[in-house]
Amino acid sequence: MRFSLTFVSLFLACSSCLLSTNNESVSLALSGGGARGFAQIGVLEVLEEEGIHISGIAGTSIGAIVGGLYAAGYTPKELDSIMSAQNWSALLSINDGLRRTDQYLNQKFEEDRSLITLHFNKFDFVVPESAASGYRISELLNELVWRAPFHAYGNFDSLGIPFRAVATDLIKGDLVVLKSGNLASAMRASSTIPLQFAPLERDSMILIDGGLLANVPEIAARELYSDIVVGVNTTSPLHTANELNTPWNVADQAISILMKRFSDESLKKCDVLVTPNLAQYTSTDFDRIPEIIEEGRKAARQALPALKRKLSLGAAATQYLTVKNIRVQCQDAELSQKLEQIARDVEGLRLPPHRLRTLSAKLSRAAVTSNNSLGKLYTHLHADGTLVVTYSKVYIHSIEIVDSVHIQRPLIERELKFTTGATFNIDDAMLSWRNLIASDLFSDASIKIAQLDNNSDSIVVQVRLKQGGTQRISMGMRIDNERNTQFSLDL
Repeated sequence: MRFSLTFVSLFLACSSCLLSTNNESVSLALSGGGARGFAQIGVLEVLEEEGIHISGIAGTSIGAIVGGLYAAGYTPKELDSIMSAQNWSALLSINDGLRRTDQYLNQKFEEDRSLITLHFNKFDFVVPESAASGYRISELLNELVWRAPFHAYGNFDSLGIPFRAVATDLIKGDLVVLKSGNLASAMRASSTIPLQFAPLERDSMILIDGGLLANVPEIAARELYSDIVVGVNTTSPLHTANELNTPWNVADQAISILMKRFSDESLKKCDVLVTPNLAQYTSTDFDRIPEIIEEGRKAARQALPALKRKLSLGAAATQYLTVKNIRVQCQDAELSQKLEQIARDVEGLRLPPHRLRTLSAKLSRAAVTSNNSLGKLYTHLHADGTLVVTYSKVYIHSIEIVDSVHIQRPLIERELKFTTGATFNIDDAMLSWRNLIASDLFSDASIKIAQLDNNSDSIVVQVRLKQGGTQRISMGMRIDNERNTQFSLDL
């Protein structure tokens, strides 16, 4: 008898009871490619329909976003809906600062008067790191991660599927495989396009797009407890001769040539390769996401025979226990009824890993939706066929603030809408993050949760802040019929 343990939505643990197993394990290496990478959603959908259990996912750039959200419990259909509904022009725009609704009154007033704003720190000019801050893509990723069924607690092995995001360290030029920390920040770091978005700082590293060194993260996927690595190649091809007519295309081609060499080596090492037919799509075709996803479905179906042959070579008879009884332990009577109703869907069925993961995601989503907060939920299938679901609330034990600038703690705490001793409310977490960014004291902020210990219903919330320019000069100009031309200078 063997049990597999995984943490779900703040300590949600799932265990699958097997009578015998010797199956080959499969991990995915999801490449970059911009909008082309959404074909990976179609690949995931087909693998899920076929009941192929994924034991790990490694992703680069868009592959890190798709893979990270799938590992966090979003279904392919949900990812399809979420990604298709986004305004990608606004998300990726260089004018991606705070929305007016998130600004304080004085910030709105200054924005109306100013044409240009210069930031300073201790009277030293702060040079912008990029054309855009990445605020809106960070906001989207944070929102999706907090509302996901599975949570990492700082350890990506604790997601529904173990996950790795691949990034590049600008300081040493090394490949960095992210397996812990804040999941939203890891996905953002792996997909940070140099110059367009600000790089992310982590420990002593400055992280940007992992595609520079590993656009197909085969090595990271190979290390995820797997026997078979399935590579999904959605990388963009090199520009044609006719397209090399602008300085930026020439610069892009020079970088892409080096990336292609690394990618080609990784693709050769994959045990099974899925390459969607994306010749008619570019990395910026965000208005054609449904078509791109369909190409992923087609390519996955074509690759299924090769994958199944690989799986059959190492497969042995596997018998999963049948669910005979359901028992729910939860102090909230209304939630307990909802959880039992969901669990009844698998009564009388065998529970292979992929079906157990789907059940766990449904249970967790119901708990999160019911309370709008995170809790501790375990599922355990006993040898007699009894499926036990246990849920309890978790509470904030302490709040740690890590910042790179000396700002009095009360000034930071006033922006936080959660307190020690309370439950971790998702809306409060998002409002706290927006407040920290809107304060103009920090250029970046992240909120990470970690379990106090394995058996505790308490969590530690870590707020990590990056120093911004605390001083600024705003210059503006106004022209009207009454006062002619006016210049303004705000310090």
